[in-house]
Amino acid sequence: MKLSACVITKNEEENIGTWLTSMKKIADEMIVVDTGSTDRTVEMAKEAGARVFHHAWQNDFAAAKNCALEKAKGDWILFLDADEYFSPQTIAKVRPLLLEVEKSTKPIVGVICRLVNIDKDQGNRFTGAIFQLRIFRNSPDLRYEGKIHEHVVDAHRAEHEMFVTPKLVIFHTGYSQHIVRKKLERNLDFLRQKEEAEGESVDDALHYMDCYYGLGDFAKAVEYAQKAIASKIVYMGREGAEYWGLVRALLAQKRPKEELVPVLQEAMEKYPDLAEFPMEFGLLAWEERDYLLAEKMFRRGMACREKVPTSLRADNSLQMFPFVCLSLGKIEAMKGRPAEAFDYFLRAVKEYPYDTRIFLALYDALAGQKPADVIALLDTLYDKERDAPFITAALAMRELTHVALYYARFLPPEKRDEVLLYRAAGRTDAAAVELSARLKSFSSLLAEAKGETGVLPEEDAVSLLLAEPYKRHWRRKALPLVSIMIPTYNRPKFFELALQSALRQKYENLEIIVCDNGTDDRTEALIEKYLGDPRLCYHRNRTAKTKEENFAPFEHLAKGEYLQWLMDDDILLDGKIEKMMQAFRENPAARLVTSRRAQIDGEGRVQPNPCTEGVPESEADYSVFEGEAVGRETLLGCRNFLGEPSAVLFRRADLKHHYWRAESRGYKTISDVAMWLKLLEGGDCIFFQKPLSCYRRHEEQEGQQAEVILLSRLEWLRLIKEYFERRIYVATEEEYAQPLELLYGEYLEERDRFDRAAAGEMWREYEEAMRSTRRTLEKMKKKERAHGKREGKR
Repeated sequence: MKLSACVITKNEEENIGTWLTSMKKIADEMIVVDTGSTDRTVEMAKEAGARVFHHAWQNDFAAAKNCALEKAKGDWILFLDADEYFSPQTIAKVRPLLLEVEKSTKPIVGVICRLVNIDKDQGNRFTGAIFQLRIFRNSPDLRYEGKIHEHVVDAHRAEHEMFVTPKLVIFHTGYSQHIVRKKLERNLDFLRQKEEAEGESVDDALHYMDCYYGLGDFAKAVEYAQKAIASKIVYMGREGAEYWGLVRALLAQKRPKEELVPVLQEAMEKYPDLAEFPMEFGLLAWEERDYLLAEKMFRRGMACREKVPTSLRADNSLQMFPFVCLSLGKIEAMKGRPAEAFDYFLRAVKEYPYDTRIFLALYDALAGQKPADVIALLDTLYDKERDAPFITAALAMRELTHVALYYARFLPPEKRDEVLLYRAAGRTDAAAVELSARLKSFSSLLAEAKGETGVLPEEDAVSLLLAEPYKRHWRRKALPLVSIMIPTYNRPKFFELALQSALRQKYENLEIIVCDNGTDDRTEALIEKYLGDPRLCYHRNRTAKTKEENFAPFEHLAKGEYLQWLMDDDILLDGKIEKMMQAFRENPAARLVTSRRAQIDGEGRVQPNPCTEGVPESEADYSVFEGEAVGRETLLGCRNFLGEPSAVLFRRADLKHHYWRAESRGYKTISDVAMWLKLLEGGDCIFFQKPLSCYRRHEEQEGQQAEVILLSRLEWLRLIKEYFERRIYVATEEEYAQPLELLYGEYLEERDRFDRAAAGEMWREYEEAMRSTRRTLEKMKKKERAHGKREGKR
């Protein structure tokens, strides 16, 4: 029996090494069909002995995979993707299992394996599991179909059978966060396009739920999960997914147990044979230390898993199963039953070997065993070369023994920790010398940090042992995350300048998020060269038809404690974020930081900026003004000297009505002013004397349009009235009259030369508002005269 391992690749240098190592152990030949790699993928495949073929990419995954099948000579095909590999404890079972299938009298043509999704971005975190066909006979009857969601189609399906087994486990790393986000955004765009073309369909509620959950918009995920439940549709192959999605979204929102329990009870009633719901109920009880209820629910879930035959249904309980086993093991240990506890810990590690808590529970249960016996067991569970970094990092949390020394030998040079090696070998003297050198370096860093920021890292002895990793960790942890948000629409030239200005910021804990709803792909093409920067997240918002729809995703994409908008035609000057965050640290009562911004034209030439005239100047880098005084000056002068969105940095928690819909509290053209005034109600304003941003004025701006100019004046009227009625910033009628006279005077000055035709209906609305303003001013003057006469009589 010969096995052919096949894969299609394009720039898989990061993954192909693991695939080749895994397949070399069981396959008689390895076939790599490359569709245009520009990295070392092809070179690595050839070095490993694979047969490499080139296939011109045709936007068709099935065609590329069928090309590989045509080259295969084996009796069976192993078709794993480049980011997939057999788990160390099951790879040796592949050939024996296929030999058993060969002996069977049943017409079995394929083996469906368990595919476990893990997230490399989060330390191989378990994210779920499904069953998929990855092994099948080399037969012309079996070929791939589907350009995107390719799958094997059997030309004589009625005559053949598939064998489903949980014994063969494949790890899939393609669900790492940075990869999944792109897939989910693509799927969400597709769903919106479908809804726009065909109307809303309850059948899509589950798909919307999945997308929003994966993108971190848990409120939307709850909404669509509830729609899916209300529809009473049973999703074949995904039974219970609607309840499971609701439970996950509620957990992500940290909702109280009282909200979760009724959902779980309803789910258990509707789907009594599904294990995930009692298991989740048990984990909730475990957190509450209700161990009796936890054990009852765990065992109910385990019984469900044993009762229901393996099927192609996504197994949602599998992601909890290792932790259920861990908890049951601890319960058995509480009962004084170490053998039973060990069995559960071993099951947990076999299901998910990359969780430190689970690993250490098993390791602790082996206390008293000879190191050679411990190593022999661990070698059956792990690949010592690939998994050495995980094992040694976990063992560093326990007293170091020869077990740690054994696995440390397999660490790559860049990950070897001399201290760990010395301690494991019993050379505490050498370990002390190495640690002393690290402590000296670390102390120097602490002194530097204190001098620069006045903040010291936590006093943590374990962290001192980690030295270099701790330094990197602290630098990020000590600084709050800042989100720079760039919405863009068909301005690739200006956008690239804006993006470059964001990327030049040296602040160490920064994310840059771009939402692009352009009608062409120019921006998408130019941003490609910048995506290697880990700070940058690009969201192609194709279905957004309006400015408001393009701004909306920032609400869930931005994770920062502090927010910085950057309009796609503006510029952040070097050092802006770093300087403003330092000012925030020095002035905790402040609610926003801005600067005397520069104004530039379409060619980048500096222009006069009348908005900041009259702002007090100072020799200091920045001045701190009381929020009330700044708010009063803004409203009485009808001018925004604080700046447009790109000028101001503020704390997310300080503002309720954000700019997520390109408006704030119903204000569209002066939404920035509305936000700044709301912030200043709660604290001070920090004003840098030198510009830290550039506001660009050019002909393409909607702010230069006649109707937008008039709408802004109407909104100034409304904003001034709002604050006068609340007696905030504008306390007296005399103060209220001042901005009204400015706006009315502006109307009188321009009414004869304003382009009324371009303004359309907005001119009539504006003119009526000005008549009303005139009447208000006349009433005020009349009231003032009457008051003066009464004073005279006295």
